[in-house]
Amino acid sequence: MYIPDTIVKNDSEPHYWIYTDETGGVVRVEQTNDSDIIEKFKSTSNDPNELISVFKAPNVTSNGLEDNHLELLNMEELDRCLYSKHPGNKNNFIAYF
Repeated sequence: MYIPDTIVKNDSEPHYWIYTDETGGVVRVEQTNDSDIIEKFKSTSNDPNELISVFKAPNVTSNGLEDNHLELLNMEELDRCLYSKHPGNKNNFIAYF
C-alpha cells in the first residue's frame, strides 16, 4: 500500500516522517527538520495558493474523541503549521498530496 509523505506529530515523542520509497518499502525518518519538510512539500507550480497537503487533528472533548479536524493547506499555511509553537493539540498528521 502506497503511503504518501506524512508527518506525524504527537506530544509523547519527536515528530517523524513516513513515506513509501521507490522500491515500495515504507520508510520512517526520525531525524528531520521542518525546512526539509518544506522543501519536499513545496509546490511544483510555484503557485503560493496551490493546496499541497492535508492537516488532520483529533477533536477531543470531555466526552472523548468527537471527530477529526481536517484542513487543506497551501504553502504559507503548511509553513505556519510546522513552525508554530503555540499551545494546543500537539497530536496531528500532515500528509502531502
